[in-house]
Amino acid sequence: MKNSTLTRKQRELELLNKHIDRSNQELENFAYVASHDLHVPLRKIQSFGKLLSDRYAEALTGDGQLYLERILESTKRMERLLDDLLSFSRATRSDGGMVPSDLGQVLQEVLTDNNLLDQPEITVNIPLGLPVIRAVPSQMQQLFQNLLDNACKFKRPDIPTVIDIRYRRTTTAELPESELWAEGNYCMLEFADNGIGFDQENAERIFNIFQRLHGVSEFQGSGIGLAICKKVVDNHRGAIKATGAPGAGAIFTIVLPFE
Repeated sequence: MKNSTLTRKQRELELLNKHIDRSNQELENFAYVASHDLHVPLRKIQSFGKLLSDRYAEALTGDGQLYLERILESTKRMERLLDDLLSFSRATRSDGGMVPSDLGQVLQEVLTDNNLLDQPEITVNIPLGLPVIRAVPSQMQQLFQNLLDNACKFKRPDIPTVIDIRYRRTTTAELPESELWAEGNYCMLEFADNGIGFDQENAERIFNIFQRLHGVSEFQGSGIGLAICKKVVDNHRGAIKATGAPGAGAIFTIVLPFE
């Protein structure tokens, strides 16, 4: 009797997981198609807006010029939003093969591509001996890129930005609070900054798509970067959490399996 009940419960769980996976796939496909198709009319608005600005800007007076400037600025924001939404939809797709990936090399490429090591107002402290894990290299680049962008964006205006990247090996037994998929050895990375920080009560909300703790006038962005980070970590069956305090910086802790 117990075995039949257990078998039925297992089948119910499998069906539920399949239903969730199917729903997630539908949402991902919708996000990709919607953001991709919306680029077409947006480009026409941008094109005609630029023509209007180039040819008739002098003829517009008073509020006319102000309205045109706001239209062009809004199209730029929409373009950034659609680009970020496309990045999010790509991060949800784990169709890229997982291969042995040198995290040290991936991090160095991200730092070099963004010229972060040559900016005197930004200091990035990199640990030695970052490991090789099985991962999708392009998604690891997305993860590191967005964490570094986040640290540079939410900086304090009165002091230079310092980003400390820390690494250590750990095991499932040492991470009882993390909802990890399997027992084994894990790579723990910490990205700590000295920026404006955040209230700890928002630590989970900041990983939700389109969630912003600050207005657009204060900080540019769409509120998708950290959602992409969480998707990438989920794809690799890891865990991510944020710790912070207002005015005291933030720490993003990422746990990824070696295999």
